[in-house]
Amino acid sequence: MDRDGQTHSVTLVSSAGAWSSSTVTSQQVALASPPAAGNLVVVSISTSFQVPTSVTDNAGNTYVATPNSPTMNSSTYCNIFVYYARDIVTTPGFAVTVNAPSDHITLALFEVAGADPASPLAADLLQSGTSATPSCGPIAGQVAGSLYLATLCHNGTETTTVGSGFQLLQAPTESGSNNSALATAYKIGDAAPTSVSATLSSSDGWQLLLAAFH
Repeated sequence: MDRDGQTHSVTLVSSAGAWSSSTVTSQQVALASPPAAGNLVVVSISTSFQVPTSVTDNAGNTYVATPNSPTMNSSTYCNIFVYYARDIVTTPGFAVTVNAPSDHITLALFEVAGADPASPLAADLLQSGTSATPSCGPIAGQVAGSLYLATLCHNGTETTTVGSGFQLLQAPTESGSNNSALATAYKIGDAAPTSVSATLSSSDGWQLLLAAFH
C-alpha cells in the first residue's frame, strides 16, 4: 500500500536508446509510439565529462533528477544521470531532448505504467569504482511490484552481463568506440532491500545508479 492508500502495479511499457558517434551539444530520443498520458517517463543519460544543462520534451513535462544523480563530472570518462517526469502529458511525436556542453551524450528512455502519479521515486543510490564487477545497493522500493532500474556507464567498449533477477534493456553504445558507454537493466521486485550486480568483459572505470520506482 502506497502513501496514497493504493497498491501500484508498475510495468515497463517500452524503451528506446539514442547516441551520436561524435561530440554534440544536444541529443534526442523517442519511443516507437508516444507514451500514454499519466504514465511515468524515465531518462538515463551518460556523458564523458559534462553535466546536462536541461532535459525537456515536446509536450512540456517537467523533468527532475534523482537525488543521487551527480551534480558535477567525474574523472573516469563516465558520468550517469537519471531524470524522470511523473504523470505526464503526451503528444504525437513525443521526444525527449538532453542538452549539455559538447560531449558524447548517450540516452535511454523508458515509459512506465502504474507508478504513483504524485511521488513515483522510492529511492536511488549511486556507486562507482574500477573493476570488472560493478555493483550497487541495497535500496528498497517500499511496496511490492516496484520497478528497479539500473543505469551503468563504463569508459571503454566492454560488454555487460547483468546479475540474477535483472534483465538487460537498452545498451546503445556498448559496441561503439565512445567513452561513457551506457547499459541499462531492470527488474520488478518487492519492498525488500535490493541490489544489482554486473560483470564487464574486462576491468574498467564505472558508475552504477540504481533507482526504485513504485
